[in-house]
Amino acid sequence: MYTCDICGTEYKTDAAMRGCMKKDKDVLDEINKKAADKRKARKQFGSPNFRLEAEGRLGMERRWVNDTRDRIQKMMARGYEKVQSEGESVRKVIAGTKEDGSAMYAYLMEIEKVLYDEDQKAKQDEIDDKESAIYRGENDKLGGNGYVPKEGIKVHNAFRR
Repeated sequence: MYTCDICGTEYKTDAAMRGCMKKDKDVLDEINKKAADKRKARKQFGSPNFRLEAEGRLGMERRWVNDTRDRIQKMMARGYEKVQSEGESVRKVIAGTKEDGSAMYAYLMEIEKVLYDEDQKAKQDEIDDKESAIYRGENDKLGGNGYVPKEGIKVHNAFRR
């Protein structure tokens, strides 16, 4: 037996019961709205699954860091901290397996944007110094293992600063 949620009448078949429910348009609209809300909220099978997606935080730079060897400790020494929301545990996901077969976790870590920008500038300055040495043909600054032709090195790079 099937019972109509609207009027409480019992029916022998599901189809008969659904026919009764269709009579009350307001209730049907409410049921359709709830179903639409569920469709919006749920993820479909086969859709992209962004396991490492995380909300940003103003003034902070975030990244996921694998817990391999001493990587977490190195990041903490550079000023990164594990992200922990109020009342929640540290954000982590299983990212693979370690050499010993145990689970390898990726932890969400963050650093102040000002410190992050300083680090990025320092890295870029080092790259710029090496590129400049290449353009000038200064082999000794590059380890002395390069070849510099008599006419020098010419690089045509539209993106060079």
